[in-house]
Amino acid sequence: MGASGVVVDMVALFILHEAILHEISALAAKVLAAECAVVNNFIWNDRVTFRRESRSSATELIERFLRYNAVCLLGVAIATFSLWVLTSVLGFNLYLANLIAIALGTIWNFTCSKLYAWVR
Repeated sequence: MGASGVVVDMVALFILHEAILHEISALAAKVLAAECAVVNNFIWNDRVTFRRESRSSATELIERFLRYNAVCLLGVAIATFSLWVLTSVLGFNLYLANLIAIALGTIWNFTCSKLYAWVR
């Protein structure tokens, strides 16, 4: 599931930063790309990893999504800060830095979402 989030994040970053919104910074594009990946990961995790039944009410689904998104907000902050350090301070290529930043944010996201977002 996580690999699909990496692909979504990388493609969204490229599209937002290079193809559509060249006027905005790579960091702003990163935040939007990360949220795309969060939504993607929620859908896959909710249906496959944690096997939530499709009979969940809309309210239960929304509550899980909001909990997951709240947990991942710090993961997005970790990834965005890491991207800034890697590109602006250390001079890494944007896309290599993004892969590293995703890995750092993922550690937080997986651990905390497992404990908080999918509690029964």
